[in-house]
Amino acid sequence: MHGCSWGERLRDDRYTLAPLEKRGRTLVRKARTVFVGRQHETEELLAGLEEVVGGHGRLFVIDGEPGIGKTRLAEELAVHAPEHGALVLWSRCWKASQAPAYWPWVQLVRACLRAAQGSEIISLAEPAISDIAQILPEACESLCEPGLRPNPAPSDPEQARFRLFDAICTIFRIASNARPLVLVLDDLGAADRASLLLLSFFVRELHHCRILVVVTYRDAEVRGSLALAEAIGDLAREGTHIRLRGLDDRQVGELIEAETGERPDAQALAAVCCATGGNPFFVQSIAKLVPVQDLACIARKWPETRRMRLANGLAAAVGAHLAPLSERAKKLLVVAAVAGREFQAEVLETATGLEREALYAALSQAEDYGLISEFPDSPGRYRFVHSLVADTLYEGLTSVERARLHIRIGEALEAIAGQGSNAPLAELARHFFEGARAGGYERALHYAEIAAGRATAMSAFEEAARFYQMALASIKMTAKVDEHRRCELMLMMGEAQNRCADYMGARDTFVQAAELAARLGSLEMLAHAALGYPGLQWDVSPDGNQQAIELLERALRAFPERDDPWRAMLMARLASELYHRPSAAGRREKLSRRAVEMARKIGDQRALLAILGHRDLTLSGPDTLQARLANAHEMMQVAEKIGSEIGRYMAFLSRAICYRHLGDVRKAEAEAEAMGMVARMTRLPVCNWGTQCFAACRGLMEGRYSEAEESARECLKFAQRMRGCEADDLFWPAMIDTMREQGRLAELEPMAARTVERCPAQPAFRALHALVNCGLGRKQLARADFELLAAHDFTDLPRDNTFLACAVALAQVCAALEDRTRAEQLIRLLSPYADLNAVFGPLASFGSMARYLGILAVTACRFDEAENWFRKALAFNGRMNARPYLASTLVDYAEMLIRKGSQRDFAKATEFLASAQEISEAVGMRALAYRIDEIARRTASASANAAVSEVPERKVVNGAAAGAEQAPRAPRARVLELVAGRGPRRAGISEPGSLSSDTSHAAVSDDAANHAIFRRDGDYWTISYEGKVFRLKHLKGLDCLAYLLSHPATEVHSSGLAAVMNKLPSGDGPAVLDSQGDGGSAADLGDAGPILDDKAKNSYRHRLMELREELEQAKRIGDLGRAERAEREIDFVTEELSRAVGLGGRDRRAASAVERARLSVTKAIKSVVAKISQYDRELGDHLSTTVRTGTFCSYKPDPRYPIVWKLD
Repeated sequence: MHGCSWGERLRDDRYTLAPLEKRGRTLVRKARTVFVGRQHETEELLAGLEEVVGGHGRLFVIDGEPGIGKTRLAEELAVHAPEHGALVLWSRCWKASQAPAYWPWVQLVRACLRAAQGSEIISLAEPAISDIAQILPEACESLCEPGLRPNPAPSDPEQARFRLFDAICTIFRIASNARPLVLVLDDLGAADRASLLLLSFFVRELHHCRILVVVTYRDAEVRGSLALAEAIGDLAREGTHIRLRGLDDRQVGELIEAETGERPDAQALAAVCCATGGNPFFVQSIAKLVPVQDLACIARKWPETRRMRLANGLAAAVGAHLAPLSERAKKLLVVAAVAGREFQAEVLETATGLEREALYAALSQAEDYGLISEFPDSPGRYRFVHSLVADTLYEGLTSVERARLHIRIGEALEAIAGQGSNAPLAELARHFFEGARAGGYERALHYAEIAAGRATAMSAFEEAARFYQMALASIKMTAKVDEHRRCELMLMMGEAQNRCADYMGARDTFVQAAELAARLGSLEMLAHAALGYPGLQWDVSPDGNQQAIELLERALRAFPERDDPWRAMLMARLASELYHRPSAAGRREKLSRRAVEMARKIGDQRALLAILGHRDLTLSGPDTLQARLANAHEMMQVAEKIGSEIGRYMAFLSRAICYRHLGDVRKAEAEAEAMGMVARMTRLPVCNWGTQCFAACRGLMEGRYSEAEESARECLKFAQRMRGCEADDLFWPAMIDTMREQGRLAELEPMAARTVERCPAQPAFRALHALVNCGLGRKQLARADFELLAAHDFTDLPRDNTFLACAVALAQVCAALEDRTRAEQLIRLLSPYADLNAVFGPLASFGSMARYLGILAVTACRFDEAENWFRKALAFNGRMNARPYLASTLVDYAEMLIRKGSQRDFAKATEFLASAQEISEAVGMRALAYRIDEIARRTASASANAAVSEVPERKVVNGAAAGAEQAPRAPRARVLELVAGRGPRRAGISEPGSLSSDTSHAAVSDDAANHAIFRRDGDYWTISYEGKVFRLKHLKGLDCLAYLLSHPATEVHSSGLAAVMNKLPSGDGPAVLDSQGDGGSAADLGDAGPILDDKAKNSYRHRLMELREELEQAKRIGDLGRAERAEREIDFVTEELSRAVGLGGRDRRAASAVERARLSVTKAIKSVVAKISQYDRELGDHLSTTVRTGTFCSYKPDPRYPIVWKLD
């Protein structure tokens, strides 16, 4: 490998790729000639290959337990692929600690470029080849035109990573145009995180390429690796999953016969199948171990565990494979196992001191017995055919033996490769680190630090963090610890963790670095640690990011009062972290302004860009939009001057948000498009998240509910990985209007309640929670929150980036509560913001503020003023194409006109309702559609003598409803019929306690009510609704539904309904909660106690302390195997404790009786409503939107149009 340059090997005839059918077939047949079973799986792979030949890329993910035949199945595909004209390229993943970053991709790219040598593929791919110089510097130098230098890496690391990923995709895409490709990534569980990210990127580009990707991994590995689990999740969405299981009895017999030439009898076959579970590796091991006639006896003596996962079972299996070898060959394989799953004969020769002839004789013997195989295109380089053999040999060594062998192999690599740019740094760092107890700490530190720097240059930030961690572990064990160097390593590790989104790890790292920097008296390192600490600028809890504030305050106090870029950045960052602290508003503005002035004076452009970014947050209120725009323009200028793509992204994002606030859709979309281009270029997770949030918000605004909700949930998942449950704060406010329209508002209430409990002093969340409660008919709860916020006539509401959302919620709650006095106060408060769009966070946007001023004006009986606000809102929402908010404004306006009462107003209201109906039908606003129907009926009643047939067919102001031109005429016709007093009543789909419903009318008499039947007759129920009758066989849940129908507008506790459902005694009947009450005794039922009692928790905590000590000791002595085992057990114990203990150390309770009742009743009621919908869709719609489930359940039809249910 190191004897000649890679370029020389490419040009050497010995290394030119032979036709791959020869290489693939030789490799497979030499390794193992037996292939039994797997017919269905093979056919599926070959069918996928045919699709690839036809131009449609495919991905297959193969998993199963060790030895089950994953690699063997992929090899069988490689045998048949040349028959379809495909080129097979193979890579085997090493454990991250044994190979450099992107190792599986390095192997694939090398093989691809060798195969393409001398073809026009090289010239076509030349720009991409020059971009992969980060990982293959020799490629550009050897294959490109003389004098062409590698493209310089972008200054921004994230942009460099994207360019690398895109270049690799481009190379394979160009190669696949000439010939279909099969790329095999074997044993993915051993791959580094950077390679996994590249794979996720690559498979998304497959669809129109002639490339088949096959990935293998062990299913058990997913549980132990979050990175692998995320990657497999991405792959599962893009490809086909094949799970391999054990061979059946017939196939096991065929395999034994193929191995031994004899067919086992039924007794022996049954014993082998029982012992091995059909695992081919174990079957072959037994077959190699004993004659066929003795199989039954020996198999019964093997471990009884079905899959033979115990160490002695593996050892026995591997021992069977090793038994025929000479002692020299066995010992050589042990050294090879320490070297890695792939190894060089030259390294073994140097490490063992064996004569070359003796060495190759031993290797040939191991190869003849199928234990290792030589790479056809790389003489002298070998691999273990099965990783179980290497792993078992390695585990069989004592820690002292391992350490000595690691040092010998590390020294051999040094002697062969030297310490230049081509040195295998990852291998050198690993071997010297794991051999540390034998004297390798200094060299481990040296190589780990260099390897981390190289990984950073390759944009492999996950690998960089791992190597820095290795360096830190090594430096603590050196004879004289250099604390200054240790602090620098911590800072670099924290930066790497930030870049790979390991924010929790980065926090811990920077806190430790700050403590060390303070002890050392290093101001710059202290400032670096404080600035590096991950900020969560959207965290508005009482102690939001308190540790970041403390670190920044500490660093700022330490710096002398002088112009200094570090001091300026500390002030700017502190100002941004103080954003959600109203008491610090004056200091925040002063710090931010001084920081910008200082940075401009100093002339440090990079510092200025960072400071402008922090100032962007401090300016993100409704009163400072123009100043924020000016700040964003300056950010863009500085970012372009210094070539910062991230700076450009932040400037685009800031301008897009400002234009969205101002309702300038065209400019906002232009900025969002530019923002998306930068995000795709950088591939930085936070940038992609921000872009997706913006797209989801736009979808919600335009009424693309299903698509937008899916995007919003993806945003939520990413945010949860960064912030846990706090991410809910971003999601539920954005979904209030959507879920209210779909009758799903109850889904948001638990999230809203948690947020308010966590952030009790944040007005916006409390106001939005009150809005949710109003929508659910819980006006008493909403009033309590409303009065709390109105205590100082709303004057103490902070004018930050939550203010407009808070105002939107307060306006709607005020209207629902019909509080005229508060409405007057809110009008005065909100009038200056009438020309703005109400934006909240990255996801939520509530439309024109003028609409909410109109709602308040109606509440205050200022109808002429309300009409002006509604006109302004119609124009504003129409310009933004905010169809749901346009429709809602039309309906609000129509209701106001109806209350005014003139004939002219009735006609205008009818037109508005017709236009709103068209939009609501197109968008899927079920609640609004129902509300329109009811308003139209009231209009018919109020204007009985109106000449409805003469209502002009015209569009709404400024073409606001232009989208309705192509809509069907049915919705408009329906409204006109209803206004004329004709047309059937729509099934109820409104939210109980609808915020905009007019409840001042007189109650409808029972004579006017509809009559329906819901009666049990033995084993069947007779159900009649609006003239349609059907019978339904008894189901669990029908009794609960009948009880709710017999108690309309009454909240019934789920435990009482569970008693009804299960025919259990429940005292005086189900506990109820009327609309004014707070609950009955049923809510006080106990639970099953804490998940863990005190004794169990103490035991877990004691064990955790022991494991941490054990982990430290293992790292100190360099026993990585022991360290990994300790880390796995620490993860398990920590997970158990976190499952049992909540915030503040409070016990989490096991499922309570109330919770069990809630779940069973909810499931039963939803099931019967779904069944009813199969027979009567209208009744199903009515029940699904008027029956509420949860801890308290209720049936709440519209009180103006009651239904009298006959239940006897």
